[in-house]
Amino acid sequence: MKKIDLVMLSKLGVSDGGRETWLNNFLNYINKSDVNVKFNLITLETSSNNILENENSHLVNKHYKYNHTLKKIPISLGFIFFCLYNFLFKKKESNDVLAVGGLNEAIATLFSYSLRGVSGNKILWLRTIYTKEKGYRLNSFTQNLILKIEIFLIKNFFDIIIANGDDTANFYRDLGVECAVIKNSINLKKWNNQVNYNNSEILKVAFIGRLSEVKGIQSFLDVIDLIEQNKNINNIDFHIIGEGPYLSKLGKYRDKPLVHLYGAIPNNELPTLLQQMDVCVALTYLTNFLGGGGVSNALVEQMAAGKIIICWDNDIFRQVLDDESAYFIKQGDSLALAECLIEIKNNRELANKKAKRAEILSQQYSIENHVKSFFELVGLK
Repeated sequence: MKKIDLVMLSKLGVSDGGRETWLNNFLNYINKSDVNVKFNLITLETSSNNILENENSHLVNKHYKYNHTLKKIPISLGFIFFCLYNFLFKKKESNDVLAVGGLNEAIATLFSYSLRGVSGNKILWLRTIYTKEKGYRLNSFTQNLILKIEIFLIKNFFDIIIANGDDTANFYRDLGVECAVIKNSINLKKWNNQVNYNNSEILKVAFIGRLSEVKGIQSFLDVIDLIEQNKNINNIDFHIIGEGPYLSKLGKYRDKPLVHLYGAIPNNELPTLLQQMDVCVALTYLTNFLGGGGVSNALVEQMAAGKIIICWDNDIFRQVLDDESAYFIKQGDSLALAECLIEIKNNRELANKKAKRAEILSQQYSIENHVKSFFELVGLK
C-alpha cells in the first residue's frame, strides 16, 4: 500500500472553497476505485462540517491538526511552525509527500521534510499563483522578492510540480520551473443531472465564489447598481452565493428586491440551487500583479450544469472556454457586463446555444481522468 502525507493549509470545510471541493472529489473517487493508497493529513483544526465526514474518511491513516490560538501571528506562520516542530525530526512513514496549494504549503513541507524526508517523491500541486492571489496586499518590491524565494524553493526542493491549469503552468515555466498540468475536475454526473435551459421571464444571474476584490465581486455590485438605475430594465435578479472580505460591504444590497444573498452554501447543496439560475459570472482578475490561477472548479461545475457563462476576457477563462461557449467581456468593464445581460435577456436562443457548447466542453474535466493522471505521474497505476 502506498502512503502519502498531504499538507494543506485548510480547515477542510465543505463550503470553504475550490481546494476543499477538489480534495473531496479526489478522495471520494479514490474511495470507489481500486487504488491502494492511504493518506496522512496535515491540516488546520477541521471545521465541524468537513469533507471527512463523508465515506472517504477511512482513506485517512492519521490526521495531524493545527489549532491556531496564537492570535498575534498569522495563521499561515503558525501552521508552518506547527509542521516544523512536529515533523522535522520525525521518521516519515509515507512514500511521498504532497503539498497542495501554494507558497505556504511549500514552505511548511520544506521545513518538515528537509532533514528526514520521504522515500519517494516530494510533490507540489500548485492550485494558485501565490504572488498574484495576494497581489492586492503587496507592493511590487515585496511581490518580486517573494516570487524569487518561491521559485528558488520550488526548483531546488520538490521532485514533481503539478499545475492545475495551463495559465499557472505557463507562468511558472516562464520562470524556469518544469511542471506537469493536471486540470481541475468534477463529478460530472452530479452536475449534468441539473441541466435546465429555461426561458423564464426573469433572468437569474449568479455570482458564486469568494467575495473578494480579485474574484470580481465589486464589478458584480457595480453591475447591480447600473441595472437598478436604468428604469427601462426589469426582470433581472442577482444572486450572491459565498462569503469573504466583501461580506461586510453588502449591507446596502440586503434590502434591494433584485438582490438575493445566500452566504456560504455547502458544495453538495449547490447543484439544486444552481439549477434555478440562468447565468453565472466568472470575474477573477488577471494582471501582471493580480489574479488567481488554474482551471476553476466552480466554473467547470457551472458549465456542466448548462449555465450561460459570462467571464472576463483573460487567460484564466480562455484556457477553458471559447467564443462559441461563453460571453467574454473586457476585464473590469462593468458597463459592458451589464449590456451583455441585456443582450442575453433579448436573445435567449443564442445564449442557450453557448451554454450547451459549454456543457459539452465540461466533459473533458472528469474526476476519473484527473485521478488517473495523478497516480500515473507519481508511479501508482
